[in-house]
Amino acid sequence: MLDFLKDILAKLSGRKGPDKLFASHRDYAHEAEAAAAFTEATGKLWQVNAWSRLPGISADFKLHDTAGRPVSGRTVQVGDYLLIVLPGPVPDNWVQVEALKNEEQLAEFRVRPSAAPGADATAETSHFFTDDATSTFRVERKGRRLMAFEIGLDEHINNRGPQAGDRAVENTVVAAAGWLGVQQLQWQKLTDYLTHQLELSSQ
Repeated sequence: MLDFLKDILAKLSGRKGPDKLFASHRDYAHEAEAAAAFTEATGKLWQVNAWSRLPGISADFKLHDTAGRPVSGRTVQVGDYLLIVLPGPVPDNWVQVEALKNEEQLAEFRVRPSAAPGADATAETSHFFTDDATSTFRVERKGRRLMAFEIGLDEHINNRGPQAGDRAVENTVVAAAGWLGVQQLQWQKLTDYLTHQLELSSQ
């Protein structure tokens, strides 16, 4: 019990960052069907703005170019920014796309918390996790199985030092809520959507 409490306190203090994995899969009767489903899934992966229409309570996802201008009608590119607007009165959260793969049976992009576009090098990280954290969004096919993943690594709460700016308390609350189930709700819906088990809302 004491070790459990120490672990929780370490996470809430920002000294410890857990890794998270959310995944969905769908099996098809024939490999050709799975290949076609993978192609469709990659289209869903790259069209980030559409993620805002995941059903129920969900974040808004707004793609921006390297200059911070909103973009639509094109796929994700390295250097792009993604503005994630969470439900409720919480600060905006920015991540930047730092890597991308588009292979025959695997497609993914990786983002990292960042300052808002156009901010100088000393600006605070505009996210509830520090810039040690990464999130990878992936779709993959193995034979007749289509898979989708959200992989979060080194998720340290951004509540210490200059990186947190004046939002340390808000970041702690948002991150703690995520670990208590909000992340599960958001990312499980996304991976279900990417594997064609969930439809977007019409709004």
